Amino acid sequence: MLLMHYQVSKLRICMKLVVISACLSIAKPGARLQFIIKNLRSFNWDQNPVKGFVAWTCKKLLHFLVSYTNSLSGIKVVDGVAFDALARCCQNLSDISLLDCVNVDLKSLEKIESVRFLSVAGTLSLELHSVSEHWSKLPNLECLDISQTDFDADAVLKLLSSSQSLKVVCAFDFPDFQEDGRFVAYRSNKDKLLITPSTDIFTSVASLFCNATVNERYVSSNWRTSNNKDQDLNEVMNWLEWILSLSLVRIAKRNAPDFNNFWLDQGVALSVCLAESLQEDVQEHAAMALGNFVFNDERSIYSVRCAAVIREGGILKLLHLSKSWREVLQSVAVKALSNLSVNYEAADAIAECGISIVINLTRSTFKSIAEDAATVLWNVSAEEHTDAIAEAGGLQALIDLIFKWPIAGDAILECAVAALANMAVNYKYCMLAIELGGLNALVSIVQRCKYEGALEQVARALGNIAAHDNISNAAPAQEVSALEVLMQLTRSLYDGVREAVADGLMNLSVYHRKGAAVAAAGGVEALVSLANSWSDASQSLKEKAAFMLWGLSVSKTNSIAIGR
Repeated sequence: MLLMHYQVSKLRICMKLVVISACLSIAKPGARLQFIIKNLRSFNWDQNPVKGFVAWTCKKLLHFLVSYTNSLSGIKVVDGVAFDALARCCQNLSDISLLDCVNVDLKSLEKIESVRFLSVAGTLSLELHSVSEHWSKLPNLECLDISQTDFDADAVLKLLSSSQSLKVVCAFDFPDFQEDGRFVAYRSNKDKLLITPSTDIFTSVASLFCNATVNERYVSSNWRTSNNKDQDLNEVMNWLEWILSLSLVRIAKRNAPDFNNFWLDQGVALSVCLAESLQEDVQEHAAMALGNFVFNDERSIYSVRCAAVIREGGILKLLHLSKSWREVLQSVAVKALSNLSVNYEAADAIAECGISIVINLTRSTFKSIAEDAATVLWNVSAEEHTDAIAEAGGLQALIDLIFKWPIAGDAILECAVAALANMAVNYKYCMLAIELGGLNALVSIVQRCKYEGALEQVARALGNIAAHDNISNAAPAQEVSALEVLMQLTRSLYDGVREAVADGLMNLSVYHRKGAAVAAAGGVEALVSLANSWSDASQSLKEKAAFMLWGLSVSKTNSIAIGR
């Protein structure tokens, strides 16, 4: 799969860089070219039109990207024939990225003399140890990314010393470089920079600017807002942003423990800085990094890393990105927020800075975005931010969400109902939820949904509703309805649902008036039936069943019913 960034200029109409995914085989006769343009439908081109189109396109080609991990067809081998075609047809080709390919004829890259930016991150090749001699002959090569490859220190050192044009080398995941004294000079060399996780990346980037007098961490921000006329420097900075953002995503996904200091010292700040980029894919990568790096190997949250995101202003940046009109950027930003919101400090920051933004995202027509937004509300509502959610219209949004995804919305229903259950702990918001149709929404889930997680949360929500002392006076019909639905759930096939029901009823059965209401709703019969069916149930469920029946047995009528 070839992801080609190309600039079109025809009939004096200039278009921005358009990202196209194409299945392309130049070497094979009769090959078909399939273009898949983001957010558009697929177009198939027959053989004859393809020849003319490719010939015209290649003359305009500036950026060439092959990504095995992002491809649909799975291109992982790029041979010399392909590079010969590019060298012959694409005289303006300046940026080549070969990401995560299994085998590439890297020596043949020396034929493309126009290349200025080259990335082979994640690519495996038997030629890596000897390719530096060939690449040093590229007359225009300025920037190189060799992250997560098999390059050895000697090959990199040879390339840095022999290339006349090379300015920047990015090498993440090279532990040997950190202790190799031969590379110390290149960590602060303004003419040739070696960027690794152990170097001060902000200082290295600042050294590219001759007159940089401000704090190094603000150099990129100032560059974006300035009217810099140095086109060469602008292109280097754009490339660096893209490469660094990709490197952060790789490190975040691997989540190696030895990168903990890197994240705390500069990785978080770098991610937040890149989230301000004018390049949309860089923004996406930065948001992905912030959302992934907070988990450890057990998928629990690093509290200290979440604190770093808050300290660097990452929550605000993610909230801003989640307002984008682009679905992909919205999706990765709200996913990062949902991951971070597991941490109570991050949940506090979201509630204080942008709960209305999250609530608005629940109205998205894209299920994944709405689901992640509901997850944020679930986590935030558990941290005593019910007032902020209610004031921003969160109750209505949650109820609307339940009715909006009646089919194939199991996980999203679980998240929405869980947040609603948290809100129902507060009597004021419990009554408001009922007024807005929340109880009807819960009943509708029981009627149509078979998903265990959603039904568990429904049981919890109904238990919270029925537990309020004043509800029998303010909304007696609603109390009866909530209890009746709880009784239905005692017959659920899922142990988790029955246990959630037991938790709710156990809280009610110890109070005389509530116990009477449970009995009136058929609770005695349901609990006895439930206890008799638990021959293979867990010990905790049996104990809860016995406890509830004991609580109800205070009434003589209930005792007789239990005995029968």
